[in-house]
Amino acid sequence: PELAKFYRDEVIEVIMKAMATVLAQGIKNGEFKEVDIKLAMQTLMGAIIMKIIWEGVFAREDEPQASMKDLVSSHIDIFLNGISLP
Repeated sequence: PELAKFYRDEVIEVIMKAMATVLAQGIKNGEFKEVDIKLAMQTLMGAIIMKIIWEGVFAREDEPQASMKDLVSSHIDIFLNGISLP
């Protein structure tokens, strides 16, 4: 529990705050749709955290795994296409 709290406070929260700032600025500038920023950040981080859990718990040795870089790139592309205004 102590390590999880440290990681949440020192890594996840820092990343989410930085990403939330970018998202809020994009909404303010009319580049992104109005979204719940907190929920959007949990959605983005959830994919990354699930990747870590998946590989540590559920992955099969005979099953190829996507790299973290590919997963993040794909998720960000899907996310941005979902919130970008035409």
